[in-house]
Amino acid sequence: MKEWLALIDENRIVRNRRYLRQHPELSEQEFTTADYIEKQLADIGVSFFRPVPTGVVALIDGGRPGKTLLIRADTDALPMQDDIDKPYRSVVKGVAHTCGHDAHTAMLLETARVLGQIKDDLCGKVI
Repeated sequence: MKEWLALIDENRIVRNRRYLRQHPELSEQEFTTADYIEKQLADIGVSFFRPVPTGVVALIDGGRPGKTLLIRADTDALPMQDDIDKPYRSVVKGVAHTCGHDAHTAMLLETARVLGQIKDDLCGKVI
């Protein structure tokens, strides 16, 4: 099995998190966020589907039989002003990812990318 830690791209995590931080959407309104997640998954070659308009499910089939592991992250933001003084501050007035969902989603996108690279070594499926 490949040394999976070496596959992690911290810069990609930061870029995804900062994009998501800048473009927050409230619960059940995460259409642009879902589009962004789909594009990232398509770019890394991980299959996915959208069971609801604001949700995306990625599917990684391991190379060997085994159990299924489900990992999830929320994508919604909060109805509040983003008061950080950073270039990746929310560009949406009155909506901010001050809850950490931007970070959770960015980390899960990178997890999907790494698992997609080592899928032949995995037993079972990851959803």
